[in-house]
Amino acid sequence: MVGGCSSSGVISASKVVSSARCKLVSIHVTSVNADANVVKVWDSHDTTTSGDLEIVRINVPSGNNTANNAFNMEFDMHGVIAAEGLYVQITGSGTCAVTVTFA
Repeated sequence: MVGGCSSSGVISASKVVSSARCKLVSIHVTSVNADANVVKVWDSHDTTTSGDLEIVRINVPSGNNTANNAFNMEFDMHGVIAAEGLYVQITGSGTCAVTVTFA
């Protein structure tokens, strides 16, 4: 159990969430866009991913994502240790909102 968490806040572009060792608690993704995205979370203290560990990948599908039919997903990461930090990479032609909680 995690006693308290920090939040990335809602992000819609790639961002270093933490540049220090931390525990990844959860990832939340939502999209109301018809185009696809891929969200990757890396164990990395910067935006360089060469040689870094990809912790999780979430494929946000294209299609019928609208205000009335939103894509929503939450991954409970159970406190996975990110030794270097957390870098969230968002790619694709759509838009999505991502929130990462960590400790």
